Amino acid sequence: MWPEVRDIVLADRRLLTNYQLEIETRFPDETAVAYRKFVENLLSSASNRGVYREAAGYLVRMQKLGHGEEGRALARFYIEKYPQRRAMIEEFKRATS
Repeated sequence: MWPEVRDIVLADRRLLTNYQLEIETRFPDETAVAYRKFVENLLSSASNRGVYREAAGYLVRMQKLGHGEEGRALARFYIEKYPQRRAMIEEFKRATS
């Protein structure tokens, strides 16, 4: 049952809230991969601090799942890719420091 729940929940971040702790506990690596995709999707069309804060939250969760270096590398990548997004840079630095 849980693998099916994982697949459904990690396919749509809006469903994550109700199952986040359970999914993270049971499937930390798969969840970290999904968080990376969530960050990528959010930043592809981001335009406000709220979106950047949500993306930074996924980076924090990646750290808690043992994927901190991957999360920091992802943050560095986007900071270099979008140096004009000051709010994003602030949120990412706060999340990864």
